[in-house]
Parts: sequence; structure tokens; C-alpha cells
Amino acid sequence: MYSVAIGLMYSLSALAWLLFWRRSLAMPALLQRYPLLQAPWLGGALVQLVGAALVLHPDTSAGKEFEAVLFDVLHSRADLVLSASASILVVATVVYGMQQQSPPPQTFIRLMSYAMVALLGFMLPIVWIPQTQSEWMRLLRHMQTAAFNGGLFLVCAGLITLLEDLMRSESGAVSSDHGTAPSVGAQGHVPITATGTDSPALPQGIEHPQSAEERHKHTTGQ
Repeated sequence: MYSVAIGLMYSLSALAWLLFWRRSLAMPALLQRYPLLQAPWLGGALVQLVGAALVLHPDTSAGKEFEAVLFDVLHSRADLVLSASASILVVATVVYGMQQQSPPPQTFIRLMSYAMVALLGFMLPIVWIPQTQSEWMRLLRHMQTAAFNGGLFLVCAGLITLLEDLMRSESGAVSSDHGTAPSVGAQGHVPITATGTDSPALPQGIEHPQSAEERHKHTTGQ
């Protein structure tokens, strides 16, 4: 009975994951700007469906002591992801503040905020469980595992958007640097202007001097 309920919970979480991306993150439009987001979008749903299939195995039920060990492992992983998320947010804010004088992309901020909600709001609440109901502890662990999977894939999606935006800004800066060229006059001469106040004014174009024979022909013609 509990295995079926847990499998149903994983299946519903996969469906909620896909709907969340479509409603809250406008997934079709977001994929046009960040094509690599298709990996965490579909990967998160696939992991939940795999969890639903594995939990139906007859040997997946654990005792109370082993469930406590699994809780410790799950919470240690959640602490690691939370620390990494906070570090990524700080580094992104510093990098964008120094290089572009602007905050990080809005999509990145939204993804990291949703990840914090999944990791903190759905994992840390404490639920009272009667001592005689050890299966309730198993159900709670799987609920927190589903929330952890969602938060982890949201962090990965935020990191993808951050890296793609940084690479695009760098490529745009390089292309703008290579696109600048000195202006050329109508006759193909490069204009030269004086830069100092004491230096005499220079002509606007550099022309080839005429030879003595050409000057003689020009004078004879006149």
C-alpha cells in the first residue's frame, strides 16, 4: 500500500515538474533562448519516473534504523547543494557587478530562487511521526527526495543560463572589438589629425607627391 502511494507521489511530482516549467518559466519561449535547458527539464521528470518504478520493487522497504541513515545522507546532500547555490549566487552577483554593471539575468535569479524554495520549503519542515508508524518515515523520506531532485535540477538549470549568458556577452564584446576599423576617406586616404596643441595642423589626407616630370608636363600644358 505504501509503495503504491510513494510511486503515485513520484509520478505526480513528475507531472507537476513539467507543468511548473511550462507555467512558471514559459518553457517553449525559454528553450529558444537557452536550448540546453531541455536537459534539466526532461531530466528532472525522468528521475522522478525512475524513482516511481524503483519504489515498486518488493525489496525497497527498509527498517526504521536504515531510514534514519538514509535521512542523514539526504540532508547532507541537501546541505551541499544549498552551499553550492549560495556560492553561485554570490559569484554571479560579483561578476556581473564588476564586468557589466548590472544584476545577473532574471531567468537565473528565478531558477535559483525556486531551487531554494524546493530545498528549504519542502525538505526542512519537521513532521511528527508516531513511533509505531515506521512506514510514515519512509513516505516522508521519499517526499523529501522528490523535492531534493527538483531543487538539484533547478540549480543545474540556473547554472546553465548563467554560463550561456556569460559566453554570449563575451562573444559580443569580442565581435564588437573586431568590428571597429579606422575610417577611410573618399579617395582611400586615412585621415590624420593633430593630437597636441603645440603641433602644427596636419592635412586631412596623405597624397603621393608628384614627380618633377609630371610637374613639367602640367606646366607645359598650361
